[in-house]
Amino acid sequence: MPGKVGGTEIYARELIHELAAELPDRDFVVFVVREAERPLIDEGWPANVRLRVLPINGENKPMRAFAELFLLPWFARREGVKFMHSMGTTGAPFTAGTRVVTVHDLIFHHHPETFPGLAQKGLELLVPLGARRSQRVLADSQATKDDLIETYGIDGAKIDVVLLGFGHSQSAAPTAAPAIRDRFNLGDSAVILCVASSLAHKNIPRLIDAYAATFGDDPERPVLVIAGHAGLGQDHLVEQVTTLGVGDSVRFTGWVANEDLEGLYVVADVFAYPTLREGFGMPVLEAMARGTAVVCSNTSSVPEVAGDAAVTFDPTDTSAIGAAIDRVLSDTALAEDLRRRGLERVKDFTWTASARATVGSYRRAVGADPSDGHN
Repeated sequence: MPGKVGGTEIYARELIHELAAELPDRDFVVFVVREAERPLIDEGWPANVRLRVLPINGENKPMRAFAELFLLPWFARREGVKFMHSMGTTGAPFTAGTRVVTVHDLIFHHHPETFPGLAQKGLELLVPLGARRSQRVLADSQATKDDLIETYGIDGAKIDVVLLGFGHSQSAAPTAAPAIRDRFNLGDSAVILCVASSLAHKNIPRLIDAYAATFGDDPERPVLVIAGHAGLGQDHLVEQVTTLGVGDSVRFTGWVANEDLEGLYVVADVFAYPTLREGFGMPVLEAMARGTAVVCSNTSSVPEVAGDAAVTFDPTDTSAIGAAIDRVLSDTALAEDLRRRGLERVKDFTWTASARATVGSYRRAVGADPSDGHN
């Protein structure tokens, strides 16, 4: 679903390009839904990559699940596919040949309120089924691997941790700072930026509570900018900031144009990411790559990504969240050190490294499947 699924879309787009380069003697068939055909067809894929459009609309999630279970095996056989890599957490358990699945996270299990009831129940069924019927399972982080073992009893010996590459260093030229400050009514204030959808596991209500408790009495308090999909909880967030008396200094932007998002990173003094659970945590790297000082959660996969380039906190402790933000805003030397560390940290995450690790998993998968004659 181009432009609608964030990190998992970046993962598929970037990794396919790198895999094609790593295995130039192999042919890759990429199955996509109807909505993806036009945005992807002219993207300039390597010569050994061809797209095939399935006759389904991806917006219809039940139909998408049905297609993966029952239509995809037929299309794969028609294309001569002998090795299937499912890149979006659910596998293709009934396809012939060797199967690999990337499980990005189990947020649907730990935060079921984030998903519509039918979709959540479907994922509870399909994710473990796909993982068990695959020769190898790729996890975005050690935290996700541990979660798969603990939650569904998946054999740890068949799970490979393959860290993601960094998404995009800069997707567009940033809107100039004066225009950004005018557009979002930021004035001359310091800026706290959070880029996250208003979903339960993103923990935005606690971020707002922390902001109000830490800065609410300050007449020159920083502006808190929350950029991302409004989600079902947006009305509650607006009510929350009003009740706390900080509505005049909190901005909910919804989705913004790429150039405006880049401009927000430029003016941001600190990037705050209070998520309760992530399979990887791409937004942390995105902020670091833009030279923004980062404060973030110390849970699930986030510390694996952040390393020593961020100030971390317990995301269930509002006072800890507020203290971390205030510490960076108050200490210019610390903020500068975090910016420097972040720019170095991002260099450790490349799609080339991800592709090479993925190919290693492919080879182990083929070795685990004696019915497949590939090397």
